[in-house]
Amino acid sequence: MKKNKKQVITRSCLLLFFVLQTVFMASAQEVKREVSGKVIDETGMPLIGANILVKERNIGTITDFDGFFKLSITKDAKELQISMLGYKTQNVLLVDKLEFEIVLKEDINQLSEIVLIGYGGAKKKEDLTGAVGTISGKDFKDQPVTRVEHTLSGRTAGVQVKSNSGAPGGNLSIRIRGSNSIKGNNQPLVVVDGVIGANFQLVNPNDIESIQILKDASSTAIYGSRGANGVVIIATKSGKNKKPSISFNTFHSMSFLPKKIDYLNAAEFAELYNSYDRDLNFIPGVYAAPFSAADIAIYEQEGGTDWQDELFRQAFSSNYQISVAGGADKVKYYLSGEYLNQEGIVINSDFKRYNLRSKVDVELNDKMDLTLNMGWSKLKGVNNEDVGHQLGAIGRLPQWSPIEPIWDVEGVLYNNTPQYGAVSGNPVGLQYANISHNETSIFQPSAKFSYEIIEGLKANLFGSYENTNTTVYNLENNHILDPSPDVVSRASINNIGRERGQVNFILDYSKEIGEHKLQATGIYESGSYIEKGNFNGANGLNDVTLGWNNLALSESQTSSSYYYDEYYNSLALRVNYSFLERYLVTATVRRDGVSKFQGNNRYSTFPSFALAWNLGKEEFIQNFDVFSNLKLRASWGESGSHAIGSYATLPYFIQNGESNYHPNGSGTQTYVGLGVGAPGNENLKWETTAQYDLGIEIGLFNNKLNFEADYYNKDTNDLLVDVTLADYIGGESILKNIGTINNQGFEFSVNSKPIINDFFSWDVSANISVNRNTVVDLGGDELVLASTLYADSTTPITAIKVDEPLGSFYGYNFLGVWKSNEVTEAATFGNKPGDAKYEDVNGDGQIDSEDLKIIGNAQPDFTFGFSNTLNFGDVNFSFIITGQKGGKIFNGVYQKSIGLFGQNRAFTSPEWYNRWRVNHEDTDVPAFSSTSQNFPNSNRWLQDASYLRVQNITLSYDFKKEFISKLNLSEFQFYINAENIFTWTNYTGYSPDISSAGRSTGGGSTTDVDQNIDTGAYPVPRTFTIGLKAKF
Repeated sequence: MKKNKKQVITRSCLLLFFVLQTVFMASAQEVKREVSGKVIDETGMPLIGANILVKERNIGTITDFDGFFKLSITKDAKELQISMLGYKTQNVLLVDKLEFEIVLKEDINQLSEIVLIGYGGAKKKEDLTGAVGTISGKDFKDQPVTRVEHTLSGRTAGVQVKSNSGAPGGNLSIRIRGSNSIKGNNQPLVVVDGVIGANFQLVNPNDIESIQILKDASSTAIYGSRGANGVVIIATKSGKNKKPSISFNTFHSMSFLPKKIDYLNAAEFAELYNSYDRDLNFIPGVYAAPFSAADIAIYEQEGGTDWQDELFRQAFSSNYQISVAGGADKVKYYLSGEYLNQEGIVINSDFKRYNLRSKVDVELNDKMDLTLNMGWSKLKGVNNEDVGHQLGAIGRLPQWSPIEPIWDVEGVLYNNTPQYGAVSGNPVGLQYANISHNETSIFQPSAKFSYEIIEGLKANLFGSYENTNTTVYNLENNHILDPSPDVVSRASINNIGRERGQVNFILDYSKEIGEHKLQATGIYESGSYIEKGNFNGANGLNDVTLGWNNLALSESQTSSSYYYDEYYNSLALRVNYSFLERYLVTATVRRDGVSKFQGNNRYSTFPSFALAWNLGKEEFIQNFDVFSNLKLRASWGESGSHAIGSYATLPYFIQNGESNYHPNGSGTQTYVGLGVGAPGNENLKWETTAQYDLGIEIGLFNNKLNFEADYYNKDTNDLLVDVTLADYIGGESILKNIGTINNQGFEFSVNSKPIINDFFSWDVSANISVNRNTVVDLGGDELVLASTLYADSTTPITAIKVDEPLGSFYGYNFLGVWKSNEVTEAATFGNKPGDAKYEDVNGDGQIDSEDLKIIGNAQPDFTFGFSNTLNFGDVNFSFIITGQKGGKIFNGVYQKSIGLFGQNRAFTSPEWYNRWRVNHEDTDVPAFSSTSQNFPNSNRWLQDASYLRVQNITLSYDFKKEFISKLNLSEFQFYINAENIFTWTNYTGYSPDISSAGRSTGGGSTTDVDQNIDTGAYPVPRTFTIGLKAKF
């Protein structure tokens, strides 16, 4: 038995030895040579992770950190294939040479082919069925961008970016295919690395890999109740499988007022005011002019006060950015930091931002991946928020004449009010007396865990948390405006805390069967939003030098606090199907539930459906040998908006003076009572936007020339509108779903890369957008007046009217000036020749509130953008031109400079030189007259908002590799940039695309009912920048 066992073992060992020897000998006979080399791009940079494949044997490797590869090949191997995403595949013949330096060229078709579609989904551009705009980080890599929103301006059709304020860190508005809501916010949803509702300020523009703008309902329906206004998806940079690289970018800027408004100087004002006073008050033998010839001579010599020079300044800014990226086979990382210090062009205004971001990608094993993200931001501003309104320094500037000084006595600002002076505060004094400091910190961690259950089926768990804390410190130091003892100064501290949480469980399934491709995504999402705050204020500060640091040292204090929360749950399914890569179908359905609503209205379903036909892949199209791409698209879908407060469906009570009562009659002890704040409406439901889209995409000359066009039509139904109740049930307003708004329009874009060679390349893009916004229904009402007041008007200057767009202006129709041959007709209205003439709408012979009408609107006829990028070897040059045609803007600054009404007791505009006189009647400027009406709400103050602007010019130089390699650098660039270089416009204010609307001080709503209202908006500065970039 032992002998047999020993023989078996011996025979087995011999057999094993024989097999191993045979395999070894066969292998030794097969391996004949070794091939090696380096793969680089056109700039000489090594490409890490390029695929090296022996075509005949289907074996290969990838390049290492430095772009090198080494591969053992058999004698019969004849060809290597080198490929990498974003580059053209190259084949290399294996003859005698076995060591190579291979240069891969960028493939313009591949570089933009991957498009993010939400919730981790990505598709090739050619497989998209919806309308999606794409911006790569490379499109603005050479520009010194401080705000992410600026990267969208002029680059994508259907997207309008407006600087409501030019203040550093100020507000910007983004509209995608028009305004959908009367009551709600029309800003698009922002998604950053999967975090829904993220803050743009949390993202350093230099960290952006790509931006996608989802525009049609087929694309946005996956976001359900938050996708009605479009979606902006931002993907930040990740680390790569290579040795660590350090990138450093710094730029320094100088900004100033792009233009000055023409105002009277001191001598001109005195002469013109004498004419005004003489026309109204002249009595022969008695009259004496307010200003003597000696006074005017002194003004001519000394010049008076130029309030624009005193209020505005040259401002300087600095920005520093650093990032570290790298990784190994299993772990990749990207870390970045940013510091921005930005002065405003208005004195005593500035902004600082600190950003940190990290992203770590870990391959746990062959089936599991983990991504960890962290973002932190600190924002500090001084007088940069809630500025640019009619009560602020810029709004008051045109009311102050040049003969008035800044200072009365040392330490006390001039604030007297002679007959020709303004009633309002000293503009320079307001900027120093009203001080607002705001500090915001944002912390946003997120994590994603992915597990491949089986081939083609992957589970993803994503979670994020955002904590935002804002503190606003306000001081109203009226003592420097008025030294009298009865002056009251005030201070306050307002604290706001916000928490946002989000959890997603996502199942992704993909399968290919022959020419059929199926991809399905199932989503469960749950989220919450909590906001709480407290306010502490003090009136009558005992020591104003303490500011807000000891509010108890005051005559009286006030305090308040609040809390609200919201929760939502959602289920969604998206299915993509393609056949032969020609016939494409996308279907999406999402069901949302939100705690804001009650009963059955709490839940709503949002479906969408899209079809696309890749005609360019059909044989009968290919036979024409014309199109490199030809695709037709059609989509329909619904998305929603829950544009109400957390407890809007519930009634609430308030405590105020009107609710207090005296049980024993007036003059006796007062008891605090409660009053009705607003009645609730338990029937409130979602605003729902239904949209269909028809699109075509055309590529010519191997996609060197691309066209894209879309027509869309969308209706937003169940609009939330405030409706006034009858007096007998309280007279308050109640929120109801009663309205409909329609947006329809066309979008056209063209992109061309006409020249690409080793020395010169040229990339040109243009887009144009046409949108028509119309209020279709207001629940039976024809007209609803806005609730906010501007420009010293006692009635709103905007209104919502059926068959008119949002942003319609409401007032008197100014017809010019009564002429000398209209004496009788003018007398009917109590006027005379030279007085202002208005349309008598109802024909009753008088001008009153019955003659108010829609007098214009803010909607442009079309908007456009045009960009060029030219590369001459190491020199890069680019520029962007933006603009719009049509639309009106209310020029409240011009209105105040004309003056002579309300708080404007004089004037500062030289337009009065062109006033009506007996020998000068060809004018629309009324005469100096006591009988002329000067309505603050008339189309006299509406001006054309059309403009053409050279938005951005950048010139950069990349230093040669031979030079920078000696400094141990892989990249080194110097660049100069100019922003807001020149604007051609007929608008006489600072800028035709800024607005005072949206301010909590001095009137203003945050809705699109109020648009293009300039009563002293903070101008967008002209900025020149120099910068350096280095990569180690």
